[in-house]
Amino acid sequence: MLVPASKEQIRKHFREKRAQLSPGEQAALNAGLVQQLQQAVQEPLSCILSFCSLQAWGEPDAISLTLVLQEKFPAAVVAYPKIYDLKGHMEAIVPAPGTGMIPGNWNIPEPAAGAILDPEKIDLVLVPLLAFDLQGQRVGYGKGYYDRFLQRCRPDTIKLGISFFDPVNRIEDTGHFDVPLSRCITPGRLYEF
Repeated sequence: MLVPASKEQIRKHFREKRAQLSPGEQAALNAGLVQQLQQAVQEPLSCILSFCSLQAWGEPDAISLTLVLQEKFPAAVVAYPKIYDLKGHMEAIVPAPGTGMIPGNWNIPEPAAGAILDPEKIDLVLVPLLAFDLQGQRVGYGKGYYDRFLQRCRPDTIKLGISFFDPVNRIEDTGHFDVPLSRCITPGRLYEF
């Protein structure tokens, strides 16, 4: 999909592409993402916002990527998103020891308990997406949680998208509230914006 397209067209196209991937294809793509992550993040990190992937949605395996980051930066604090209401309020939560994850809004795993992490302290955000373009704009799931949260982070916070697929040429209906990615990894390449 190299022609400019709307977010809704892109969302539909990439949901279908993900649904067509076999478990073996997903495993190979996830292995490629792990390799690309090694070169994507060289700066020291003290705070990371990850997320729990939903297999039912065919998302890339963010937990494997998080484990790689924890191995590389063992002192880093890792937080996970928690959605507080359906209007778009999201916070980064550092899970309390021994509490695990529970299904939250949209059935996405969230910390069962923990402390809110100030967005200003976050050095790297792993950003879920369906697609991205050559300018670093992304198409998420359409609720705006991440865009609102990323606006609260420092300007130098690394916003790292994770995609199984190469970028589209241009997303035609981005808005002033959309926060572009700093970088994006695919199984075959690191993109920097």
